[in-house]
Amino acid sequence: MPFDFFLNGQDWFQFVTPGTEATMTAEPAMSLPVQLSPAAPQATAAIGVLSQQAGDLVQAGVPAPAVPNSSVAPGTGSLSVSPRNSMVSDVGSPSSSTSSRISQQKQPLAPNGSSEVHKGKKRKTMGDTDDEPLNQTVFTLIVGSRTFRLSWESLKSDGPTNFFVNYFRRNRQTRVMYIDRDADTFQLIVHYLRGYYVRPATDLQNQDLLNDARYYGLQRLYKTLQEFLFVNVGGRVFRVSWSLLRKGGKNTFFTGPLQHSLFDPHDSRYQGAPVYIERDPDVFQEIINHLRGYSISIKDETHRRNLLKDAQYYVFRQLTDKLQTATKTVDGFGETSSPEVLLLLQDVRTPNLLPVVEGASGPLRYKREDVPHTLLVQVSDVCLQVHTSTSDKCAPICARIVTMNPLDKNKLRVIGNALKLQKEVSVDRLVVEEDCAITIDDKQVSTLDDLHQTGELCQKCAQQPCHVRKLTLMRGICGLHLMDGTLTLSAVRLELISSRWHLNMKRQFLPQ
Repeated sequence: MPFDFFLNGQDWFQFVTPGTEATMTAEPAMSLPVQLSPAAPQATAAIGVLSQQAGDLVQAGVPAPAVPNSSVAPGTGSLSVSPRNSMVSDVGSPSSSTSSRISQQKQPLAPNGSSEVHKGKKRKTMGDTDDEPLNQTVFTLIVGSRTFRLSWESLKSDGPTNFFVNYFRRNRQTRVMYIDRDADTFQLIVHYLRGYYVRPATDLQNQDLLNDARYYGLQRLYKTLQEFLFVNVGGRVFRVSWSLLRKGGKNTFFTGPLQHSLFDPHDSRYQGAPVYIERDPDVFQEIINHLRGYSISIKDETHRRNLLKDAQYYVFRQLTDKLQTATKTVDGFGETSSPEVLLLLQDVRTPNLLPVVEGASGPLRYKREDVPHTLLVQVSDVCLQVHTSTSDKCAPICARIVTMNPLDKNKLRVIGNALKLQKEVSVDRLVVEEDCAITIDDKQVSTLDDLHQTGELCQKCAQQPCHVRKLTLMRGICGLHLMDGTLTLSAVRLELISSRWHLNMKRQFLPQ
């Protein structure tokens, strides 16, 4: 059984009883007598006492464990000793200059200071919760040029991990940290970490808080700030909840790419900028009030068009449908009653068009408030040449469109492309059925014969005799019909002017 000998606070020798196996890197250790260090002349008596105690243990049959850096002369029962971490000259060796270095491996100490190691118990590390600072431990944070002092309880309030907690857990010997960020923004964050509600005052302050909440890893603060959107519209700042903006429908201007770019940036280091929209703030205020459940009072046609433009810009589809000028009627004179909807041609939304079967004929169907309707459109300012045949009075009148508003002409092509029609849209033809209501120069034309009897003789048409009359369409209601796979305007009601004199009578003076 090993015994250590200490002298003046230093561990000098280790005594080993017989039976102990030794681990050595050179020749066997020396046997007593030993050449002691000059610094320990008084150790001789102590060595004798220890040797006597060791011998008594051997006689009592106490086994001795194997101890590194010790040696026993096999079969001799004599005590051997080896100095620790020192060079010792072997007694009786051929040359006194021959030396051996003894390697020593220290045993780990148990918590009570002994060399016994308790098996099955995990050693504590610096990350154990027992080593966590007390909640009232104060830490100093220098942000920019200002100093803040917060308790450990406040620092970990938005946890379990964040920028501050991770830093001080890695650096347990320090209570001070310097951060190169804005001190004014951090003052609001300190207010939040101490348990108070934080509400940004401006869009700039809100965006700074969002950026720093992401930087410091404060997940709960970041989620709280995401509940509202600060948006600058035409120089006026609005604070709107995302739940209110979602009432405008799915995939709007706000709930689509804008929200994704604000809250899910591709680069976590990205410092987002405040949202600025170059639109009319008064119109936006009315739109927000509508989303809150209030009705919009339309002042005039200009006001309605401005609201419609911004509703389309923000992609509020439900509001767009409500602002569009529309009239609903029911045509009960056919085989079945059919609901109809009248829209300005420019207000037709192609996603609401119902698909058509290839090669089919008949009017287009339009979904309005989730109900299919027959679609009617209103056009204006169209120059026509109406051709009539005197030989076949039962044939429908064919009006050739000479000039038409370019926007209306392009809209017809857009509708044709949305329906994926194989043939080109007929933008130079207007079909006038026999039941079309016609007014010429503010006079109602009740029968088609009135049109047959007017006009000049046409020399260009193949079907002779044919009369042509030049007319200006002030306003017209037309159905969109598929005829032989071609999209064509079919007139329902027309207000026409037959001469320049009647056109001049329609002109309005400017207000003075």
